[in-house]
Amino acid sequence: GDGRPPNQQPASVSNVPDPKVLTESGPASAVIFSATTASSINPKVLIPIQPEHVFKPGQIVYVTYTVHPKGKGKVTVKWYTNNLLFHSYSSGTITDITNGSTQEPFPSPMEGKVELYWNNQLAIRLYFVVR
Repeated sequence: GDGRPPNQQPASVSNVPDPKVLTESGPASAVIFSATTASSINPKVLIPIQPEHVFKPGQIVYVTYTVHPKGKGKVTVKWYTNNLLFHSYSSGTITDITNGSTQEPFPSPMEGKVELYWNNQLAIRLYFVVR
């Protein structure tokens, strides 16, 4: 006889729930007080065109932010997937009001977050999902 196992269905991407909280502020939130995740941005001025917190697999996730420094410093952006550090980037030295952005593609469903730091102090944490 032919004893093949039954066909298995792919895992449903709907098991990735919406984030319970979209943003959390940290001690440096007076410097980086504006940030969002987006599915598209204006590349000339680095502001979101389409703010989002739910993305599709393979879609690029952008994060945009505005820095109002009180002196010079650096922005560090840390991307997490399922609570594990995925990538970390640091800006050059910033001395004036600046808009910034970074991006990551995520090929698989997952829960994500991105943290923005000013001089190693948490400013804002944003939550998103890919499903």
